Amino acid sequence: GQEAALFTGELMNMYERFAEQRGWHFEVESLIEVQPEGAVNFASVRIAASNHDEETAPFGWLRHESGVHRVQRVPATERKGRMQTSSVAVVLLPVAEEADVTLSPAEVRIEISKKSSGPGGQSVNAAHQAVRATHVPSGISVHCTA
Repeated sequence: GQEAALFTGELMNMYERFAEQRGWHFEVESLIEVQPEGAVNFASVRIAASNHDEETAPFGWLRHESGVHRVQRVPATERKGRMQTSSVAVVLLPVAEEADVTLSPAEVRIEISKKSSGPGGQSVNAAHQAVRATHVPSGISVHCTA
């Protein structure tokens, strides 16, 4: 709720100040603000360094921040002084370098999941549920489930 949105805004400000201290570029890509002032319902940011040194790269420093962050405190909006617990999910993804890749159709195996089946008419309006693409030489696969 409202307390989690306030906590999200505080975390975002903390990460922005940390990025500034390290000399990184902090760019807000998407932001959904809510009331009261400073509360954030959703944010997507990009943090990048000017150099590509592995020891100073933002992902190397921040990768352990990924996960659920929890705060327990008495909110300013709470009139009876009750403790409230709120949580925020932080997801960190490295930005991949662009690369030109040429794939031969013979090297890619596409598998489409079976439709539902069984007695009682369950397969009347059946649809494929998943697709998996596998690059045979490397074994790398991508799976998408509907």
